[in-house]
Amino acid sequence: MSKAKKSTIEVKGAAVTVLSQASDDYISLTDVAKRKEPDRTDPVTQNWMKTAIPSSS
Repeated sequence: MSKAKKSTIEVKGAAVTVLSQASDDYISLTDVAKRKEPDRTDPVTQNWMKTAIPSSS
């Protein structure tokens, strides 16, 4: 297993961490949320999780 590579990209003036492992790339949701709500990322993250993850019902 290879070690993940961490880099940073700039999106609309905000630094966003990208983690690359094998052929997959992951962005930091917290970094994205900081652009909208710099002091409190939890409401943005919770809202994203409610809409991004389908319910099992």
